[in-house]
Amino acid sequence: MLPRTPLTRTRSAVLSLALGLLPTLLAAADVAAADSARLGLHRISSYEIISDKILIIEATGKKNYRAELFPGCFGLRHAYTLAFQTKGGNSLDKFSSVVLPDGTRCRFKSFVLIPEFAETPLQGDIESPAAP
Repeated sequence: MLPRTPLTRTRSAVLSLALGLLPTLLAAADVAAADSARLGLHRISSYEIISDKILIIEATGKKNYRAELFPGCFGLRHAYTLAFQTKGGNSLDKFSSVVLPDGTRCRFKSFVLIPEFAETPLQGDIESPAAP
């Protein structure tokens, strides 16, 4: 066994701190990954305009994506057609933007995959059988 020196104690303290922060770092990585969804332009099947800030994009395979526009996109709710602009590729991501018919370009603030809902009923939705 090696003798405990100030350097080995410091290494042990740093390792303990790093292991203690690991769950926080992993959670932060999950949030960053959730905000970096990508969608190939060829997979877009439709979209729904929720407001001047929110756009839901439906892709093939029944996957939906939520694009939040920064700082909002005046006129989006009244647009009859949209175009998408990407940065250097054929995929939508958080660096993309939407272009309105009048030429207004609105950048995405975030672009995330909307999780699918479970097909099973919630506990409160299950009806109990009638008593005889």
